[in-house]
Amino acid sequence: MNDLFDLDLPCDDEPGRTRLLFQSVLVPFVHFLPEAWKLCSLIPYSPKEHDATDWEVLLPSIEEDFRERGGWLRSATASVHTADGISWIQVDADGVESFLQCLNDIRLSCWGRLGNPDPLPHIEKIDLNFRRFPEDKKVVLSVMELISHWQTVIVEKVNRFS
Repeated sequence: MNDLFDLDLPCDDEPGRTRLLFQSVLVPFVHFLPEAWKLCSLIPYSPKEHDATDWEVLLPSIEEDFRERGGWLRSATASVHTADGISWIQVDADGVESFLQCLNDIRLSCWGRLGNPDPLPHIEKIDLNFRRFPEDKKVVLSVMELISHWQTVIVEKVNRFS
C-alpha cells in the first residue's frame, strides 16, 4: 500500500465485506475518530432549502440517524486488525457509506470549529508554524485534511468498482 489509506472492495476472503485499510501508524487516529465524532453536532439544512413543515417532520428521523452513526462508528473502529504494517476495519456493504457519513460529520465539525472559513484553508497553503495560528486550530485543520484525504480515496475506489 503506497498511500495512507486504501480500500479492499470486496474483501478477497469475505464476500460482502469491505476492508477500510490504513497505515498502521494511523491506528491511534482511527481510535480517536469516535471521540472526534462526539464533538460533532447535527448541522441542519437551511429551512430555506426545504419546506419548513417537511423539515419539522423529517428532523426527528435525521437526528436519530445522526445518533445511530455515532454508535456505528464506535463499534466499527473498536475492532482494528493489523498485519504486515497495514491495519484495517472491516465493514459490510452499507458500512462504507456509513463510514463516509461519519467522516463527513467530523470534517464539517472541524470546519465549524475553524470558524467556517471560505475559502477553506489547506495545509499546503498554511505555515502551521505561524505564531498566530492557534495550536488547537492546527490539530483541527490536520484532522480535517486527513479525513478529507481518506474520503477522497474511498470515493475514488468505490467509483472504480462501480
